[in-house]
Amino acid sequence: LYFISIVSAYDLGFIDKREAEDRIISTLRLLERLPKWEGLFYNYYSTTNLQITRPYISTVDNGWLAAGLIIARSAFGKDVSSLADKIFNAMKFEMLYNEDLGQLRLGYDIKDGNSPYNYGLIATEPRLTSIIAIGKGDIPKEHWFRVNRTLPKDWSWQSQVPSGKVANIMGIEVFEGYYTVE
Repeated sequence: LYFISIVSAYDLGFIDKREAEDRIISTLRLLERLPKWEGLFYNYYSTTNLQITRPYISTVDNGWLAAGLIIARSAFGKDVSSLADKIFNAMKFEMLYNEDLGQLRLGYDIKDGNSPYNYGLIATEPRLTSIIAIGKGDIPKEHWFRVNRTLPKDWSWQSQVPSGKVANIMGIEVFEGYYTVE
């Protein structure tokens, strides 16, 4: 979000182009120095020595960083673009993809070597990560249809059961559900 804020500050005239580029390039150079796993950034680093304090990779946070890189490289010149591209291209979102379910994992714990939880709804925080990872070619486009649009109809504890129909999209049975308000 820092990159997005810098671009916004420049667009709104709060800072000039030189300051915006300097801030972005400085941060990109710092990101290059950080330890990574498969090009993905850890969630927890020490602010004093930049070392990993917990070996956990967050799907959502890496997705937001990727979005910031895309925006920064689109807004500014060659110096920003080449650094941003280098970092962005190294990010391997396929490492956060659960092929069996066709869903993104919440993250990945490097120490334990696992990730027991997945994002099963499209209307959740990793939706941007899904779009970027599909567009980048890191995960299959079928992923978009492997996450629920609503909670499943058979979850009886819901205060409202969704309406809708099942559609076959790309060979995947998708419940195209919706809720009615008033």
